Amino acid sequence: MVLGQVYEKSAKLVEAEKYYLEAYNLNPASELINYKLGALYFNSGADAQRILNDLKPTEKEKIKKYEDLVKTQFTKAIPFLKKAFELNSDKAYKQRIYQAYIRIGDTENAIKFK
Repeated sequence: MVLGQVYEKSAKLVEAEKYYLEAYNLNPASELINYKLGALYFNSGADAQRILNDLKPTEKEKIKKYEDLVKTQFTKAIPFLKKAFELNSDKAYKQRIYQAYIRIGDTENAIKFK
């Protein structure tokens, strides 16, 4: 997991994901690993959202690409954040789950975490 953190801080997210997933496979009940994976996907989705917000309406192809990326990354974040929250009912975890559901347009599930 330490390598995952090193790569994440270096903005090498593919490598970070690889090492976090390896750690997860060794210990899927770890609050920290679940949170790190959830946060990695959440932050990636937030980064994609910022790029999407800056695109011009005429950039339809890029808009579609980033809309899909935003939805994919937030959707990937949710199960890991939910597991971390299940293991430790930290309000920050709950807030991130709520935000992820909002970002993918799932208000029905979002309100469960408000």
